[in-house]
Amino acid sequence: MSDADFGHVVSSQEAMLTDTPNQQQNSTSGVISDIGNALWYYHNEGTIRGIPVADDSIGLPIDREDLLDVAFILRRTPRSKIFWMSPEDEESIKLYDKLLNAQAEGRLVIIDELKQYDMNKCKFMVWLRYDELLYELNPRFEYLREELQNG
Repeated sequence: MSDADFGHVVSSQEAMLTDTPNQQQNSTSGVISDIGNALWYYHNEGTIRGIPVADDSIGLPIDREDLLDVAFILRRTPRSKIFWMSPEDEESIKLYDKLLNAQAEGRLVIIDELKQYDMNKCKFMVWLRYDELLYELNPRFEYLREELQNG
């Protein structure tokens, strides 16, 4: 048996060829912290983790992310749609696009999708099962609404 040397594992820091003086400064200044982002999205966009917040629960006096995490509950409302779709039927394409856009905006999540072609109708039967998503204020934190009205 030969004692072959296959090298050794190096980390990304060890693999650098040269270290310029500005390189270390640039790598640390470009870091964006997640602290405060959830609060900003809640107060400015009306969303939590990209999911919309109920209209009556927006703008509450919440100033801590840990409070934001426990003050809201995620409501998932199961829905189902069945429709016929074909390239010639613009209404069915618009409906399908509307549902896909709602998923991209975080308003719903598609759970299951079934498409089956019907040769007699020359269309696809599409069945979508999805959940509508919405954050609502947990009843335990109803005092936040009262603070907003009184303050």
